[in-house]
Amino acid sequence: MNKCANIEIGKLIFLYELDLISKNARKKFELHLFECDYCLKEIYKMTEVINQLHSSKEEIIIALESENPDLNLDTEQVIQLKQKRRFSLIPVLPKTRDIWHMYPKFKLILPIVLVVLALVLLPLIHNKSEKDYSKYLEFEKLSYSPEIFRGAPATQAQEFFNQGMKYYLEEDYSASIELLKKAALLDSANSEYGLYLGVSFYLLKDCSNCISTLSALLPKTRGVRRFQISWYLAQAYIGNDQKEAAIPLLQEIIVNGYEYSNKAKKLLNKLD
Repeated sequence: MNKCANIEIGKLIFLYELDLISKNARKKFELHLFECDYCLKEIYKMTEVINQLHSSKEEIIIALESENPDLNLDTEQVIQLKQKRRFSLIPVLPKTRDIWHMYPKFKLILPIVLVVLALVLLPLIHNKSEKDYSKYLEFEKLSYSPEIFRGAPATQAQEFFNQGMKYYLEEDYSASIELLKKAALLDSANSEYGLYLGVSFYLLKDCSNCISTLSALLPKTRGVRRFQISWYLAQAYIGNDQKEAAIPLLQEIIVNGYEYSNKAKKLLNKLD
């Protein structure tokens, strides 16, 4: 915040620091500090200077009058003049000092601030921990057995896929993704290419790319492969903090997903 949140109350800052403020005005200003970072920072800046001003006011008056002998200043005038001059005559302050001595007024305010922060932050931390379902994910890779092609030579898409799956089996998923992307691009009708591409993203915990890859495949896939896609897509949704999108996929798997039914049921129970 680069300016005071309430200028009319903010004007009280100098009177507050010099203890020249009424009891009601003091209460109003201290409440203002809870909502105005600008004034709070100014208080931190001013407190030590004001303390030095109080302890050195006689020397300051002498110094000012020596600059202009015609001046006959009382304490309030000295303070106003020194505010305008940014306290240029005040000696250099020590760099470190015990914080309780530097800011005595905040001995009472600080506990209140800490309580308020605790009341605000603790629910947020609690809610965040409740939404962290990714701890239930196992990041287990989908099994794969290489096929031996006989007869017609492998297409370029098949070659990219076979090379990509070698890296997949070696758990070098970054390398497998680059090759599987090429295979899926050349033959988008082959759901196996897209499935293992999505799973590779998932195993790298790149849930966003996994979702975009597998969600495009799901509507046009049937049978066992559909439930393989649904299983990894549901997990990617959970890892991407989209629990509500995962639930219907898990429910469908529980009813028809064969080998994934038990896993889906356990995961769904953990989401409740």
